[in-house]
Amino acid sequence: MKATKKTFVDFVDIDKEAIQQIKINLVKNKIPSRRYRIYRSNMFSLIRNKKYDFILANPPYVALKRIKEVDKEVLENEPGNALFAGENGLLFIKKLLNETDKHLKCLGYLFMEFDSLQRGEIEKILKMRFHNYRYSFEKDQYKKERFLILQKLC
Repeated sequence: MKATKKTFVDFVDIDKEAIQQIKINLVKNKIPSRRYRIYRSNMFSLIRNKKYDFILANPPYVALKRIKEVDKEVLENEPGNALFAGENGLLFIKKLLNETDKHLKCLGYLFMEFDSLQRGEIEKILKMRFHNYRYSFEKDQYKKERFLILQKLC
């Protein structure tokens, strides 16, 4: 936001501490309050009728069955509701994808992080329901596919 002077952002998180951190970061970066809104919300529940050019999402995606693979430091410092998303980790990803079409403008993008082991399931959803979209999967620094880029076509 600091480098793009005309950007307006809606920040959304369900966690009270995450909201507090967003506020701290905005003050530290001297972002004027006219350039953002902050919502404590479960995804789009408080912003039902808004459409966006970009949606950047890092939903909880860790499968409960993989809890033993999560670093001890992460478990100690991150709230569980920011990490875990049901048995296969897709609970919030599916919810986000179900809401995406209602909230993306024509030619808008969704950028979403996920567990590389979920790529196949995510692609099944995309192939089944996202016919007027273009998508790609991008790799992280460890060469694992961890990011979805989804563009709404018109």
